[in-house]
Amino acid sequence: MGSVFNDYTLLSRLIFAINTVGHIFLSLTQFTSVVKRFVYGQNPEEANFNDPTHIDESKTFAAETESLLEICPSLKETNNPDFKKFHDFTLACGLPLGTVLVSERQSCRKCTKSLTLDKKEHLIVIYHSEHGTYLGNRLTKNCRRCKIYEHYGYWTQGGKKYFDADCLKNDYLLSTEDTAFQVSLLRQCENLLIVGAVAFSTFTRSYNRRFGYVKHLTRPQSSLLSPVNINEKRSPLL
Repeated sequence: MGSVFNDYTLLSRLIFAINTVGHIFLSLTQFTSVVKRFVYGQNPEEANFNDPTHIDESKTFAAETESLLEICPSLKETNNPDFKKFHDFTLACGLPLGTVLVSERQSCRKCTKSLTLDKKEHLIVIYHSEHGTYLGNRLTKNCRRCKIYEHYGYWTQGGKKYFDADCLKNDYLLSTEDTAFQVSLLRQCENLLIVGAVAFSTFTRSYNRRFGYVKHLTRPQSSLLSPVNINEKRSPLL
């Protein structure tokens, strides 16, 4: 069994596991064993918690995980502040990168020629179920020959907008050119509306209360909001 530090794929899977379940799994050997099998892509049906070799491998894996937590202590935090730190840093740089939305399409849907990435960024406001409201950017690809512009989840031609058939399978939905909703957040709203008859206005009040947003905010003409810090009072979900 090779070290997780010698394989970036293994290391990324370990970090994912820590972010998902927390480092509490190190408290019990059987928990550590399950996480180890996940990280190394081993068959879960072949797990034998009493096998001496298996136990030794789990102990080695646990030691490496503890070393990783010493190197990156922020992984121990339940509410990892890394997103906030990164968002605020990019915001201070004048180029918010909390999330960057761009179409995965590489070729024109009409002539099949390669699309060109427009280097001009477009500021967007993003509504997220975990991070609240924050700023990000979107990028556009285009085919100069067909005058088609590919956006995240939709495309335009001749002034008309067409949503991709699978746009709701994306992580975000660009409802306007400068507003995006996390699809998971929309699903939450949908389920509460159907199952509990929760009105959208009630859902938005719950969202705004959760993240501590003010009810009213005068927005500048240039953008929907201009926050200074991700935890400050920002635009509510309207």
